[in-house]
Amino acid sequence: MKMFDIRLNEEQRAFQQMARDFAENEIKPIALELDAKPDWEDRIPWEVLKKGSQLGFRSFVLQEENAAAGAADHLTACT
Repeated sequence: MKMFDIRLNEEQRAFQQMARDFAENEIKPIALELDAKPDWEDRIPWEVLKKGSQLGFRSFVLQEENAAAGAADHLTACT
């Protein structure tokens, strides 16, 4: 039986680190403040979403022909 190799390649590790840094630097500092807001509409950090979108976090699983990163493999999507 062939085993599935789940080790990340260099590109996947770089993407994972970029996501980790983004969460640490952009999301974590405002998370408690956002969670405390009574209205859900006020909890949406639009500027953070825009920054994450510019880095490709919302579209990385889409193919390049759809103007995305093209990193659509299952392992990258799980990182």
